[in-house]
Amino acid sequence: LVGLKATKKVIEMARHSGIGIVNAVNSNNFGAAGFFSTLATESEMIGFAISNTELCMPAMGGVKPVVGNSPFSIAIPSYDGFPICLDVSTSAAAYGKILQSAKNGLPMLPTFGARQL
Repeated sequence: LVGLKATKKVIEMARHSGIGIVNAVNSNNFGAAGFFSTLATESEMIGFAISNTELCMPAMGGVKPVVGNSPFSIAIPSYDGFPICLDVSTSAAAYGKILQSAKNGLPMLPTFGARQL
């Protein structure tokens, strides 16, 4: 809800002044960043969404979480109505998938591009 409210506010600000920046504090994971950046394209605007996260990943070769996965997204409107959207994070697997695997007692399968140590 916080992400949606912030996105609607930033679009309103951009309509008025050409640019909008909103910062939400004391919030939590807002899901897929691409959802929020793509909302801006519906108003013919470029959208950018970014979030910090709790420490959830170890450094390469480590076991103790020392960094978050820093998700971000940028979306750009296009002439054909299908926006171009980049939605990424710095982790090899989505944190939600890791939690779901742990909850169900399933092993994590190697992800595309992940190195085996």
